[in-house]
Amino acid sequence: MSIEDLPLIGTVRVDENVQRLAARLEPGEIAIIDRVDLDRASAVSLLSKRPLAVVNVSSSTTGRTVSAGARLLVSEGIPLIDEVGPELLTLKEGEVIEVRGAQISCENQILAQGQLRNLDELNRFTSEARGRLGLQVQAFASGAGAVWQQESALYIEGQGVPRLEQFRSGKTSIVVDGEPEGFKGIRPIAADFDAVIVATSSGAEAAWKLRRGIDVLVGDPTAVPEKILRRARAHVLLREGTAEPQGSSRMSSIGLTYDVIPTAASELDAAILLADVGGAKSVITVSEERDLQDFFELPGPQQIASFFIRTRASSKVVSASVARSFYRPRVSLALLIFLVVAALVISGVAVLFTPWGQSFSQPWWEWVGTVWPWTNSGTPGG
Repeated sequence: MSIEDLPLIGTVRVDENVQRLAARLEPGEIAIIDRVDLDRASAVSLLSKRPLAVVNVSSSTTGRTVSAGARLLVSEGIPLIDEVGPELLTLKEGEVIEVRGAQISCENQILAQGQLRNLDELNRFTSEARGRLGLQVQAFASGAGAVWQQESALYIEGQGVPRLEQFRSGKTSIVVDGEPEGFKGIRPIAADFDAVIVATSSGAEAAWKLRRGIDVLVGDPTAVPEKILRRARAHVLLREGTAEPQGSSRMSSIGLTYDVIPTAASELDAAILLADVGGAKSVITVSEERDLQDFFELPGPQQIASFFIRTRASSKVVSASVARSFYRPRVSLALLIFLVVAALVISGVAVLFTPWGQSFSQPWWEWVGTVWPWTNSGTPGG
């Protein structure tokens, strides 16, 4: 039986924001999102929760980009139904729906009909998109010039970026975005360097597992459990243009203060900018590693912001995989002293019970016996 014939029945999770939805998605549920040209980072967030299916009210692949997110989901066996229309965003979270092929229904009533994506189709779209990469480069260059005229002070001088106390010590900062493979093995590095832990909204739960606390939380707080929100030491929201910072109403409702960065950058790039401007000695990024194709999957404003931020901080930023390849655990002075003392004690005890050791120690034990007679029974060789 093919996937077109197999009914998939599950509980619905609905949110236009993919990262926010992924934070509360459970395995076996059906995710309903609204994301044009689904990028790989968003797909990784969804894939980590192993949904029964992903339903996109928009097109996960318009042909403008290489469709890495759509291809990742489908190649991992997650059914992806596209272009079902915005009506499905009105579904109440927790409802049970049925996905059969490209058809969505609830209680035997057809709600929407979309496009069931397959790998051959997505590979074709990717090939076509690569042929248009030159046009994307031209569009990027044109847009970058306009942004530079308006925001050069932000990227050169860090104008408008809050200077947080957490970075002023010049320590290494570790920025956690999502829960990628690179997260493994980062805990000893964080401990040895007494690193400043910075988390994006999608990386908050992973950063919490480091058991060092979150020094700075960057991005949309609506995607973060309240327990973690309240225990983070500082919060920074992002504001694009003149709009209200995303998630500011939630912060106000639970009585938490925050700073703001005026940028269209992604949360990851905003966190890098924050650490760099604040004075971090180095920045280790624990995230999905991005190549040129991933870069061009970003929305236009995020592409330009990412380019300027990564260029500014290029001498400080290193990925977790690279950091692990050079990392050697430190041995503390206290541990060295303990090992030396332990070795001396063990060697001394061993020598004490040799014939030479007994002849050497016998006079000492006899003298001790004259002072404390009760020790005579413990004299070596006695």
